[in-house]
Amino acid sequence: MARVAAERSIPLGSPLYEQGLAQFGGNLERLLDKYRKAGIPVFIGTLASNERDQPPFISGPDTATGDSAAQHFAQARNLDRERRFDEARAEYIAAKDGDELRFRAPQSFNALIRETAVRQGATLVDVHGELQAASRDGIIGSDLMLEHVHPNAEGYFRLAAAFYAALVQWAGTPSVEVDEQTARAEMPLTEVDRLHGEYRVAALRNDWPFVAERRPTQLPAPTNRIEEIAQSWFAGGVNWAEAMNEALAEYRRTGNDAEAARVTVNLADAFIDSAQAQYTAGRQLLQADQASRGLHYLRRATGLDDGVVEYQLSLAQAQFMLGRKSESVATLEAILAKHPDDARAKYWLAQMSGAPATR
Repeated sequence: MARVAAERSIPLGSPLYEQGLAQFGGNLERLLDKYRKAGIPVFIGTLASNERDQPPFISGPDTATGDSAAQHFAQARNLDRERRFDEARAEYIAAKDGDELRFRAPQSFNALIRETAVRQGATLVDVHGELQAASRDGIIGSDLMLEHVHPNAEGYFRLAAAFYAALVQWAGTPSVEVDEQTARAEMPLTEVDRLHGEYRVAALRNDWPFVAERRPTQLPAPTNRIEEIAQSWFAGGVNWAEAMNEALAEYRRTGNDAEAARVTVNLADAFIDSAQAQYTAGRQLLQADQASRGLHYLRRATGLDDGVVEYQLSLAQAQFMLGRKSESVATLEAILAKHPDDARAKYWLAQMSGAPATR
């Protein structure tokens, strides 16, 4: 962040501040205008940041009241303790807007986003409002934010939910709706990813602007194999894919089918052209009793490579588990059309037809 902050102090309402606002508005106007003319629908979200738990980095005066950003923040804290949350929220926002280190967008940027979205026919997604409504006491803080601007897992879930609702309203109810419980269960965030993120944030907080001079980040001693893997990835000993495969081996060793499935799904979605990755995810999902999701990945596997009998056998299994007997039979018959001597396909086809099996 120290490298990108060419101007570390930009007072609210200063000529440089107004230039930045104008540049942002002009860029947004041109971008949305281009999409509109091309007939491309746009969904644009408002900006949110940590208001409650991030004091101003550089305290500048409020041109309207004469109070500094630090004074607004101190007043917000007092009101917060008194449970006067509406007043506290206003003071927290004033403190954020007065912060002269412009990493957190002031409210004027959200106003510009709203105005431009209306003018250009874009769909506005009120991310700030969604996070505010989901926050404790209606004030966005560390319950949804990792540090000053990045949401944590819950924050990103709420952000995604805001966009999902807007997409459904625009496109109509999908054939298969995703409820919140399902969405949470299928979040593509592994334990290794979460830990790695925590380590990254710890390192971030040990550098400017959180501290004046960069200082080393000391991680706690790992207490289990998953923490060992996450720390090895953080230190550069393995890359992401290697970390995921090591985590998969550990989850299989401990019989944690649900987390093993989460890892294999992430690998399959990352390596979308790998039939083996799709097959591995599909098989693991079947083992985790998630046949519907497993069917999706097994179809991918057979679509990428229909010459591997194991892929098609697993597809037939998923179809059967979901009560799609005719589809399962058709898959087994397709195997035998190419591999007439395959004993496994013969056996399972005979089992489903009620005829004696020929091994």
